[in-house]
Amino acid sequence: MAKQNEQERVTQTLPEVEGITAESIAAAKAMIGMRLRTENFVRDASVGSMLNFVNGIGDSNPMFRDQEYASYSKYGSIIGHPCSPFMRHWSGRTRWGLPGVHGFFAGTDWENFRH
Repeated sequence: MAKQNEQERVTQTLPEVEGITAESIAAAKAMIGMRLRTENFVRDASVGSMLNFVNGIGDSNPMFRDQEYASYSKYGSIIGHPCSPFMRHWSGRTRWGLPGVHGFFAGTDWENFRH
């Protein structure tokens, strides 16, 4: 009996979790192909913001972070990381998802033009 009372006490203190429902799955499926407005994470492409970005993604390439090293390159200075456009246009942050399930980022499509 004491074990049963302990189980009831523990169960009562746990937060209620909604769980995955047919409705939440339908809502997630309805988002397939939806165009999401990007969130402006970084507004300026400065040396500091570029360095924060490569630190955040764990890229140790000195072309993106070491001014002296990069000064000997054909560019003469550090360059922006090829993924740095994500600093400005990041649609991967979500406020949606399945209850109790970590949010996910499935990808994005980019179209680049040369002037």
